[in-house]
Amino acid sequence: MKRQNILRSANWGAFVAALLGLFVIINYLSYRHFERFDWTGSESYSLSPQTEKVLTGLKDDIEVSVLLPPGDEVFENVDRLLQSFRAASSKVKVELLDPEKDRQLYELTAKKYGVTTPQSVIFACRDSSKWVEKDQMVEYDFSGGDYMQPKVSTFKGESVFLNAILEVTDPRRPKVYFTVGHGERRDQDQNNTGVSLFKERIRKEGGTVEELQTLGLQEIPRDASLVVVAGIQKAFSAEESGLLDSYLSKGGRLLLLADPVIEQGKELKFGATGLEGFCRKWGIELQDTIVVDPKGALPQMGAQTFFAVNYSQHKTVFDLAKNKYALLFLLSRSLGKTAPQDKDYKAEELVSTSPDAWGETDLMDLRNVSRGASDPQGPLPLAIAVGSEVKGKEARMIVVSDSDAFSDIAFFSQAGANYIFAMNAVHYLLSMEERIAIPPKEIKEKPVVLTSNQLITNFIILVILYPFLVGLAGMFVFFSRRR
Repeated sequence: MKRQNILRSANWGAFVAALLGLFVIINYLSYRHFERFDWTGSESYSLSPQTEKVLTGLKDDIEVSVLLPPGDEVFENVDRLLQSFRAASSKVKVELLDPEKDRQLYELTAKKYGVTTPQSVIFACRDSSKWVEKDQMVEYDFSGGDYMQPKVSTFKGESVFLNAILEVTDPRRPKVYFTVGHGERRDQDQNNTGVSLFKERIRKEGGTVEELQTLGLQEIPRDASLVVVAGIQKAFSAEESGLLDSYLSKGGRLLLLADPVIEQGKELKFGATGLEGFCRKWGIELQDTIVVDPKGALPQMGAQTFFAVNYSQHKTVFDLAKNKYALLFLLSRSLGKTAPQDKDYKAEELVSTSPDAWGETDLMDLRNVSRGASDPQGPLPLAIAVGSEVKGKEARMIVVSDSDAFSDIAFFSQAGANYIFAMNAVHYLLSMEERIAIPPKEIKEKPVVLTSNQLITNFIILVILYPFLVGLAGMFVFFSRRR
């Protein structure tokens, strides 16, 4: 009997040792080769392929300091997103600083990086740092009214965090010139029709923004990374048009927001921009029509104000198409696509109207428009990109049919779509495709609401029935073994 007990004990010891060994092996393998799953409805913690590409390619450590209290409404989103960042790259080091429990370290960190806004996330690499404010990470829903606390509707953390990482690891600081002297949109235009938000976003991504008076210039400044023509009300001269053409021919980058120019008089008629020949040379026609799209029109706004959802597969609009975002256009001229004079370049549509749209040529009564036999028929291009895959052909241009699409009012009125399109256009033109904006992810709250009968049923099943069955099974095993 004693020998049997020793054997039994040895068997149990070997079993426990094997079980512990298996436990250690499984944990080691799971640590070295683990997989994360995101089962949230909005895929809030699933990284985009471009984010994973940037993170896996990091060569230097990225130190992330989170200056958010654990009770903050976005703390969990930030924490889990950064966990995904760390899972994608061992170069990402994260430190959570509670302003209550870690007050001294919190204040020292904020002072070290010059942070003046509480509730921020700091990204640092070598001697470069960038801090992201809470308001940059989220969008709020104010539908509750003036007396209700706004709720966080979307979380933009992945996009702003990725851009912050790129900014601290990428030494490039693009210089963007906005032309003036032709009625272009400025910073402080009335009724939110300026482009101050657009310029501010460029600055927040490390760019420098300056105005450029093209009249009398001999050449575009050599430090220009990008030239933006934000609307035209007064025609460019032939010399200025030649200036832009020479700049592009040397590999320059141009964003042209080509509004319809309407001359006032006894009869309204289209005016010249002075850039018609220049655009035609590069594969784009500036047509003298007002785009009308009844299918995408906003109620009580007229068919000249509409949403566009028809996208190409171009990288600047790929995510907009994937997420079915709608771009707002307030008053557009129709564009046409032709073959660029230089056959190494290609013009490609980015976004277009619905097939029901047309180009209105009669300006006398835009309130009661109707399709005419001579009017261009939809779908009509609203934005066209020009570029080349040939080495040494570095020029890039995007023409958009409406500068309103990049104005403050469009940035305010849409849930990120116009902003994403604007910044994607800038990133493409600057050859910073890795910064193509990632659409914000909606925070979906789906509370489980149970009736009183359902609550009682769940209580009986979970609290009474399941424990009773487990206990019954245990008693059955116990008495079976006693026999």
